[in-house]
Amino acid sequence: MKKKLVGLLVVFCALILPLASMAMNVGGTELVKRGTGARKILGMAMYDATLYVAPALQKASGRDVIMAEQPMTVVLRITNPMISKDMFTKSVRKGFAKSAAAGYTTDKAEYYLSLYNGIEIKKGSVFQHDYDPQKKLFTLIYTSPEGVRRVLGVVPGLQFKAAIYGMWLGSNPTSEDLRDGMLGK
Repeated sequence: MKKKLVGLLVVFCALILPLASMAMNVGGTELVKRGTGARKILGMAMYDATLYVAPALQKASGRDVIMAEQPMTVVLRITNPMISKDMFTKSVRKGFAKSAAAGYTTDKAEYYLSLYNGIEIKKGSVFQHDYDPQKKLFTLIYTSPEGVRRVLGVVPGLQFKAAIYGMWLGSNPTSEDLRDGMLGK
């Protein structure tokens, strides 16, 4: 009897605990996974990005997600051991330029990049980009490859959220494959 109970407990934990770790909540709203895409440079995957949105945005267009005043997050995981901080920041600057060309401008791009000061960007690093519409705040959360998690900073405004989400989901994205994957296509 005891072995059977332990066996059931092991099966329960194996099935339920991974699901609990996948749940995302921003601003008190349970988010749903929309999709995951990979950012490739010269054919090599640099990072993957997973988009989580409020249930009302599950089928919305990229533009509608960018402009939505609803909770959402993008979880970016560095997957390439060759990525450097310089390569990463250069790519983000290009992303902001592409987003601006598509109509999503911000004057907070350099401030956002300053949040990465003191952070080693390497394979296994995770950056979570939360937008809470109730507070109109965009929060950047870092998890090191060793599992240490901390908030890097907060950037105010829907306009900033639109600019950063625009680089991934806009009409002029950093990568069409990345955009399509994040939108679940």
